[in-house]
Amino acid sequence: MRIQESNGTLKQHRHMDGIGDHEYAEILSKATSRRDLQDRYAEFFLEANGVEGKRWFDKTPQNVYGMLLLSAMYPGVKFLHIHRHPFNVVASLKAGKVMARHSLLGAINTWLEAIAIVQQFESAWPGQLLNVSYERLTQDPQGEMARILTFLGEETPDEIGTGIRVHAEKNKYLKQLTAEEVAAIRDLLGDRMSRYGYE
Repeated sequence: MRIQESNGTLKQHRHMDGIGDHEYAEILSKATSRRDLQDRYAEFFLEANGVEGKRWFDKTPQNVYGMLLLSAMYPGVKFLHIHRHPFNVVASLKAGKVMARHSLLGAINTWLEAIAIVQQFESAWPGQLLNVSYERLTQDPQGEMARILTFLGEETPDEIGTGIRVHAEKNKYLKQLTAEEVAAIRDLLGDRMSRYGYE
């Protein structure tokens, strides 16, 4: 059995998306390419969840590693690069609650690697990527959503932001990282941090 069908995590995601094993087997059997697989999956998802419209979003952080493939598969695709303060990213990766537990250096390098990919992509294809500060998004969701919709070429409704529930960054790093670890992050990331407005 192919990993797409047998992997427990993927099966759980399909369950959350409202796509059963039979439907997914049909998608796999008919798909002729990665794009075709994703398009068919999206169609099933939209139908299963009663969603209308032609634009869909995927917020998987690991997509940063597939930006070139995604841009080749979907010419004109737009990317939203939502970045957080590296102190909080490193603290989260060290805690290992979402991804595998990282060492301090491993967590720093993960942030650095993702940022390097984004910056290279941005320099090669200007206009296809918008940088969005997580901190600014939580402080001014209406303003940031208007900026995002403009970037995507979508209309900005008058009632934008109605019902949006956000919480400010909790800065858990203050309790999770030592002063020495914070200093090491700042020393190794320096100019990369300042480019995104972090100190």
